[in-house]
Amino acid sequence: MLGRKLRRDLWHMRGQVVTIALVLAVGVAALISITGTYRSLGAARDEFYAANDFPDLFVHLERAPDAVASRLAAIPGVASVDVRLVEPVTFLIPGMVRPASGQAISLPGGDHPSMHTLVLVRGRPPEAGRTDDALVLARFADAHGLEPGDTLTVVIAGKQLRLRIAGIVMSPEWVFPVDAAGSFSPAAVGVMWLPRAALDAAAGKHGAFDDATFRLAPGASTAAVIEAIDRELARWGGLGAHDRDQQPSHRVVSSELAGLEVMGSRVPAIFLAVAAFLLYVVLGRMVQLQREQIAVLRALGFTRGEIGRHILATAAVIVVGGGAIGVALGAWLGDALIALYREFFQFPGLRFRLQVDLVVAALAVCAAATAVGAGVAAWRAARMLPAEAMRPPAPAHYRRGILSRLGLARLAGPLGRMVVRELERRPIAAGVTVLGIAFAAAVIVVGRFSTDALDDLLDVQMMGTSRYDVGVTLARPVPRGELAWFRDAPGVLDAEPLRVVPARLVAGARHRDVPLTGIPAGARLRRVLDGAGHPVAVPPRGVMLSALLADRLGVGVGDVLRIERRDGDHGVHALEVTALVDDRLGLNAYVDLDALAALLGEEPVMSMVLLTVDPAARDRLIAALGRVPAVVGVVETAAVRDTFLAQSGKSMTMMTLIVSIFGGIIAIGVIYNTARVALSERARSLVTLRVLGYTRREVATVLLGQLAAQVAVAAPLGLGLGWVLVDAMMRTANPEDYRFAIVVAPATYGFATLLITGAALATALVVRRKLDRIDLIAALDARD
Repeated sequence: MLGRKLRRDLWHMRGQVVTIALVLAVGVAALISITGTYRSLGAARDEFYAANDFPDLFVHLERAPDAVASRLAAIPGVASVDVRLVEPVTFLIPGMVRPASGQAISLPGGDHPSMHTLVLVRGRPPEAGRTDDALVLARFADAHGLEPGDTLTVVIAGKQLRLRIAGIVMSPEWVFPVDAAGSFSPAAVGVMWLPRAALDAAAGKHGAFDDATFRLAPGASTAAVIEAIDRELARWGGLGAHDRDQQPSHRVVSSELAGLEVMGSRVPAIFLAVAAFLLYVVLGRMVQLQREQIAVLRALGFTRGEIGRHILATAAVIVVGGGAIGVALGAWLGDALIALYREFFQFPGLRFRLQVDLVVAALAVCAAATAVGAGVAAWRAARMLPAEAMRPPAPAHYRRGILSRLGLARLAGPLGRMVVRELERRPIAAGVTVLGIAFAAAVIVVGRFSTDALDDLLDVQMMGTSRYDVGVTLARPVPRGELAWFRDAPGVLDAEPLRVVPARLVAGARHRDVPLTGIPAGARLRRVLDGAGHPVAVPPRGVMLSALLADRLGVGVGDVLRIERRDGDHGVHALEVTALVDDRLGLNAYVDLDALAALLGEEPVMSMVLLTVDPAARDRLIAALGRVPAVVGVVETAAVRDTFLAQSGKSMTMMTLIVSIFGGIIAIGVIYNTARVALSERARSLVTLRVLGYTRREVATVLLGQLAAQVAVAAPLGLGLGWVLVDAMMRTANPEDYRFAIVVAPATYGFATLLITGAALATALVVRRKLDRIDLIAALDARD
């Protein structure tokens, strides 16, 4: 009997059942897709690292004899060490106007090269004894259509070499390739591996190495090992050992994983909370409407437990349906997200892994949210006494609300007063509905925020800071007088020097490895901007620190830092903090260019040259720079921006679309169920208005006016709530990489408002249709 009643109830409430199930489904889908992607990406990373001996520590140096390797291996806590050569390389690709740059890395194993740290995608390992065989990173090879057997022309240390591609490989050190100049375009950043003898000959470093990687023994102290490595390599120009956290590729992957972890815990909670609220409202109203039926069932001998389980069974059907849809949708979205990540990160066998424990956890959370919403309704139904339930519920206690007392209700006319009185009669229900709609708008704002923040970061910060067209990185610092050569180069409109000195900034027991950036007075091409985008002048003496860096070091203006050079010189200097700046990109230490030269006790030199270029001559200039041995990197700011947008645009568009759809589902679920409950509760009074002569349109105004008022209040509240959620999410991000401003474009607010309004209008049309079809006689016969 209860089973038949359950089927009839579900069919009668099918619209509400479907919308609530969809809200539950998107909550489950969000949890499974985001958390599943986080797990899949993390598992692929860990498996790749473990299978290919990804190092724990890294160090680059000027040059050390191979014999030093045995002393490094003897350091307590070091399980193994690999020494190698890592040299800047320029790739001369036919048809490529702008030469690609990157790194050439020696393979261990001498005459019998080892590939234990690499994964061969296609081709073969280098042949023993051959010095012209090369392995090329798969991401770079795919961008240029390179295959095993092709020839490749490169420039290393000013020498042009013609090599044969033996194989295409993946490397755990280059999951997300970034070159020394900061470029990350797949076509512009190349990595190749050569037999040690070939790179020895090209770089002129026979019997020496300039780079080393370490794997630590279990339980080893990372800090102690790093300190010992730095001591051992100090005389050989060591640039400072560091762990995985500062390895560029690993840092990018870990940052993305951290973002996914935060999203996976925050976003699903919103959907499931809204679903719990909807179940509470809908099932609670069902219990009220079925008081007599419940009383008859109790009188016929059904126990309280059976009545309560019957109400919970209604929720269980919704949970099962929403959960099944959510699992399928989550798996599909997870596959789509992983497909996007394959374009960024190179992990062998990267795929979405739908794990049983995740599905169970998602369904358990879904069931818990449902139990919260349905439990109250089931409890109310179970405790009803048959005699009491046979009587109509006591009339609501009417009293004038604040709007009526202010006289605003009179200004709205007769129909408006009905709307105002209904809202005042149930302020808590109205407030909860407003909050649910507001969360829908907030979700949409959060989904589009990344695009707004990225636009601000690129346009206001990156492009406002880097006002040059081309940045040229030099192999070694050169006298500043060489700037004249760049100024006279074809197509150059302006040139400005820059000096970057790797350094460790020490304040008491705290330290940070941050380069000193020497900027000339009155710099035009490389400016320092504060968080509001305003230029800030570098002081003529002392150092200006990023405010976050000063906080990390625990220093302020007037404090003195110990500066340890990390570029092979290893000089130690004292430098006063004379200014702080609230910039947005990384941790920075800015020094006047002349003051930096005086501090280091050297002639004025530069390690970078910033150029503004005539667009008509840009290709010719970059081709010429690619042939200069002293140039190890050429970066075009516009190309970096375009590449970043091209790589990120697809993923951001997809995420915005998904979140917008999810937000729309929340809005429809809340608005539709609110309207349907109101229609059920007020059916007799609305029909009475029809009998009294009110038109269908006027009657619809009374019902939908309440809905319109709630949407009107919820929309601006949701936009503000979206800003709060964005701020909370940004607080969980790592601020040492970049600090997004909480910038939400007017277009985002407009889009969220438009979507919420559209959902409300669509719901209003459906409810209006149901209102027009009400059976007047049946509604008037129904008991209050």
